[in-house]
Amino acid sequence: TVDPSQLCMDLIGKEHLPYDIVAKVEALERDWICLMWYSWAFKERPKYKSEAWNSDVWQAMWLVLGDMDIDTFRVESAERKLGMWPSKLNIGVAYHGTDTPTTPGDTVLGPPESDFVCLTEQFVPPAWKLTDAEWKKRETQHAEDVVKKIGEYAPNIDWDKVGGYMPVTPYHTARQCKNYAPAGNWCVIDNIPSQWGRFRPIPEMARHKIPSIEGLYCTGSAWHPWGAAHSAQGYNCYKVMSEDMGLIKPWEKDGRPF
Repeated sequence: TVDPSQLCMDLIGKEHLPYDIVAKVEALERDWICLMWYSWAFKERPKYKSEAWNSDVWQAMWLVLGDMDIDTFRVESAERKLGMWPSKLNIGVAYHGTDTPTTPGDTVLGPPESDFVCLTEQFVPPAWKLTDAEWKKRETQHAEDVVKKIGEYAPNIDWDKVGGYMPVTPYHTARQCKNYAPAGNWCVIDNIPSQWGRFRPIPEMARHKIPSIEGLYCTGSAWHPWGAAHSAQGYNCYKVMSEDMGLIKPWEKDGRPF
């Protein structure tokens, strides 16, 4: 599950690959899916204003605290392409649940004083755009901004209600996960039309094989159909290997169409 650059440049060596393969791998885009990824433990769950007409909104697996401006994401896209910090905060909130075990043996997700845990996301510029000191400042400022933003939608939330938080920025991911470097890209390479589906990561490598190198198979978030934490890439790779090596094909036995 290495990324294409690691595979071709660091492990194989570009001198062993055709020039066009090397050029396409070097041109892969990987600066776009860079996140402030914060895990939060609150002493009480956010009570959203919208619960007045949608009582179970707080249980949504994914919600976005944004606005109704149709230009919001167009502006954010332009800002991030220019390496600027987004001028508006449009955070996604992933609901993880209450922190009180309902069944003996259930895992407690947060610190003892927490009653509700969740994850927040915000897309930001890549890791290499800021210095170490700038990222450290942003790490703290983003926490302040998130608590303020949630408080606009759930007035009961302020810093007195925060039991703790764990910040993960592009600075962290670019340094802790080699295949995320240098941008801190959560999908290794960007999910864009030229790097999607049968084109991912490049057409010559999309079938999980490297041209001219027999018996080498590769997979991971940078392979088709798209980047994310799911099993499709590994499953696709196994299907290619099963054709080449005569391995068992459970999908045929079970009569599945895929």
